[in-house]
Amino acid sequence: MRHPYLLLLCFATVLAAYESAPAEIITDGRTIGDAYVSDENLDCVNFVIGDPRSAVKSSLTRKQYKRIQYGDAKDMNYKTAEVFADRGEMAKAADSYRKAIDSASYQWVVERSYLRAVQCLIDPKVNKPDDGLKLADDFLLKFPKSVNIAELTTLRGDLRLAKGDLVGADADYAAIEKNADAWGVSRARAVVGRANVLRRGKKYTEALALIQPVFASSKADQDPEGWARLGMSLADFFHLAAQKDEAIKTLRLIAFSPASAPDRCAAHLRLAKVLMEGATGDALVRAFDHAVLAALLGADDAIDAEARVWVKKLAALIDKDKSLPEEDRKEYRDYARNL
Repeated sequence: MRHPYLLLLCFATVLAAYESAPAEIITDGRTIGDAYVSDENLDCVNFVIGDPRSAVKSSLTRKQYKRIQYGDAKDMNYKTAEVFADRGEMAKAADSYRKAIDSASYQWVVERSYLRAVQCLIDPKVNKPDDGLKLADDFLLKFPKSVNIAELTTLRGDLRLAKGDLVGADADYAAIEKNADAWGVSRARAVVGRANVLRRGKKYTEALALIQPVFASSKADQDPEGWARLGMSLADFFHLAAQKDEAIKTLRLIAFSPASAPDRCAAHLRLAKVLMEGATGDALVRAFDHAVLAALLGADDAIDAEARVWVKKLAALIDKDKSLPEEDRKEYRDYARNL
């Protein structure tokens, strides 16, 4: 067996092979331009100024800077992958990202290529979980201190869950929850992931008990994305546990909150679906109104398109509901037609 020290030497040699990448480092008070980053990790960013060959090394801890704006990726495989991904051609994007892992000269491009390749492979249009797991495992072995470790661990949990490996998936989500502060991420996605493991066993009450206290302690103005993620999951489990009123209450809270437009629109759309179940008359109208809000409030294209489908479904139900005045039914028919 190869000696562990030799493995470390090999690993260090791999890392040292990457070029220092041109970047701007953004702090609270200023922007450090003309920087060349040799390594960004969970502890710090290491860089030089002006000349990538400079012997004058600098570093900032994670708390001393906000983000890094990297320059040109300088790798055609990566750029090609980005074009394919933008077009929605995920299988071709995955192939090009995997090529970029071997061809890119900057560490940040290699790391991002791993991340995006796994995201493409988990996409329903590609659905190659085994390939995704292999890449995720490879990344976590090669870059154990990466700033992307939480995202890759989450994706590995998602892949394991999709394959039915509930123990492995829960272990990944638990690792994120345990290391959330050190990794600089919200606990929200980890908690939702663990709840989804419980969903597989139809343990809805246990899932509610897991999410509720975390959601109660989360703040919409401090972590709007994580708060909305927790809330949407909580509403789903209320619904699965036959607590429809609590689901509606939670969804209303998100729909009229400081969360992002896509999150608010997703809550409006989910509200429309829940409210329409067995509904007639005014309840159908309320569901229709929420579907319209989901379509018009500036969400992403997928939510907008789905909301418009539900607007038409609800308009058709309203049109058949003789408890509503004909004048009102005509108004909703016309509105849905012209949306």
